[in-house]
Amino acid sequence: MSKGRLVGSYESIQDWWAAFNHSDSYEKNCNTYMIEYCEYVDKDPDQLLAERKASLKQDPDDRTDEKLLNRWHQKLLERHAPGFALAKYTAVVSFFDKNHKALNIARFPTVDPGDRREFRRLRKEEIQKILSRFGSRYRPRNMILVGAESGLRIHHLRVLQVKHLVKLEDGSRDGVPCEH
Repeated sequence: MSKGRLVGSYESIQDWWAAFNHSDSYEKNCNTYMIEYCEYVDKDPDQLLAERKASLKQDPDDRTDEKLLNRWHQKLLERHAPGFALAKYTAVVSFFDKNHKALNIARFPTVDPGDRREFRRLRKEEIQKILSRFGSRYRPRNMILVGAESGLRIHHLRVLQVKHLVKLEDGSRDGVPCEH
């Protein structure tokens, strides 16, 4: 990309963000990913679209950009978690898509469940298995149930006490509100 030029000053980037509603953090992250991709291919975003348009005009079945993106994704997998590499890949795909030059990707990369690092909600069977380990003891069973429903992380559950829970049944506020 051109030295000293802000990523948001490119017409193609402006068109990308004008195409749909998004959060500021999503835009910031995707702009960072686009800068990284542009540095990899040694082109700016407007050049990417102009070259794609020209190559598709010459050959409608041209897959140059798809191959380049797949090579970049393979490089990303060498230094990033699969989920993070996929997020970057998806941002570039979105850029082309929202600028009406959609990539024709035969097989979109996926992340195996074992490779995922983000938190996920426990399934009912997993909660029941954990609960069975505590027998009839109420405190640990209740902590597990509260954690499963609240989305609290483990270190927050460890310090949770009964006085932290708020009773809202009759409108009275007994105890201390839970903060996390």
